Amino acid sequence: MYESIIPFPAESASTVDKYCCSHSTSLPPFFAEHAAWTVDKFQTSYMMCCQLQAQMCVFLASDRRARRVLEIGTFTGYSALAWKEGMKALGGEVWTCEAGPRAIAASKEAFAKYDPEGKIHLIEGPALQTLQEIAHPPFDIIYIDARKSEYIGYVETILERKLLAENGIILADDTIHLGLVADRSPTNPHSAREDIEYSLQHADNVHEFNEWAVKHPRLDVLLFPIFNGVTFIKTKS
Repeated sequence: MYESIIPFPAESASTVDKYCCSHSTSLPPFFAEHAAWTVDKFQTSYMMCCQLQAQMCVFLASDRRARRVLEIGTFTGYSALAWKEGMKALGGEVWTCEAGPRAIAASKEAFAKYDPEGKIHLIEGPALQTLQEIAHPPFDIIYIDARKSEYIGYVETILERKLLAENGIILADDTIHLGLVADRSPTNPHSAREDIEYSLQHADNVHEFNEWAVKHPRLDVLLFPIFNGVTFIKTKS
C-alpha cells in the first residue's frame, strides 16, 4: 500500500507538476500573465500559490457552488482571481484581506486589470482586525494564507463571529511547511536551508495550529500533504 506521499526524485517533480497542470481544467491566459508579472516584480514571488493550486481553487469554488469567498492574505491577487473564476457562473464575490503596502498596490493593479466587474473586494489592514469588523458573512469558503502565528486567532474569530456558512469550508495553507512540522532531521533536505531559524519558527507556529485544530471539539479536520500542506476544516454536524 502506498503512503499518502509518493516520493519523486527532484528531477521528476517539476515534470509531474506540469503533467498535473496540463491534465486539469486550464486557467484563462491572464493567469500566466499575472504570475509572470509577479515573478518579475517580487523577490518573494514564491509566496504566490502555484498554477495547480489555483486550478484547485477554481474547481472547489465551482464544485461547491460558492457565492461568497473570504481570503485572508492577498499578496498580488493571483488566488483571489482564481476564487472569482470558480464562481463566475454564479456571479460570486471575493473579499480578500491584505496588510502589506506593496502587496496592496500590486493587487489593486491586478484587480483593476483583470476584475473589471468589481467582484473582488480588497480590504486593507491587519487580518485579525478585519475579521472582527467584516460585515459580509456568511462565507462559503474561507481561505487562510497569512501570518502563521495568527492562524489560531483567525479560526477562533471565524467561529466566534459565525463567519462560515453552515456547510462552508475553511482551507488553511502552508500547514506542513516544507515537512519541518514532522521531520527536522538531516533526511529532510530543508533542514539545511540558509533561513532555517526563520523556517523553524514558521513550522513551530503551524504545528501549534495543527495540534489546536485537530483537538478542537467543534471542528473536523483533514490535513493534505499537497503543495506546502493544505488543511480542510469544517464545523461538526
